[in-house]
Amino acid sequence: MRKARKLSTIELMLLGLCHENGPCSTYMLMKLMSLSGSSFYKSRAGTAYSVTKRLVTGGFFEQVPQGVGDPHIKITEKGIQALREWVTPPISAQDIAHSADLIRLRFYFISVVDAEARIAFIDDCLAGLKERLGFVEERMRLNAGDGHYFATLAGLSSLMETRARIEWLEHVRKWVVNPPEDQAAWVDMILKDAPF
Repeated sequence: MRKARKLSTIELMLLGLCHENGPCSTYMLMKLMSLSGSSFYKSRAGTAYSVTKRLVTGGFFEQVPQGVGDPHIKITEKGIQALREWVTPPISAQDIAHSADLIRLRFYFISVVDAEARIAFIDDCLAGLKERLGFVEERMRLNAGDGHYFATLAGLSSLMETRARIEWLEHVRKWVVNPPEDQAAWVDMILKDAPF
């Protein structure tokens, strides 16, 4: 007997969205993805129709009778079980370690540009992160106002992460402007000066 394929994160997220929002249309699921604060999910909103179809075929969703318009779907017991397994231990080391910080990734290779461009990169990122911070705070308020308790708590992670990224860039900016003279002890100097 062939082992069942593991559901993707997008599939599991769609199961969760349908579970939280009751029977709904695939269009509504796509809209919810497109409104996400995460660029990862927002950029995949267009896949909602094909992924939903796959989940219906797999028995994770079922169509419910609907008068006019897009047919509605609801999560099945099989879908609820998959969602429960996703949010209960053990959580994989890969999921725990995953953090797609594309600013940090670029920072590894910042030596490719001159000192002026390095500072411009940092300052541009700081401006964008400060703007994002306002968006995250507003999103948390909207979630709370709509009664989405756990979504509000999940947003706290994004809020804290954004604040930490700002603090990190503000901290390392001075080291980019004034690199330490003692290259042998620079890590100890940075660790001693770190704001934690």
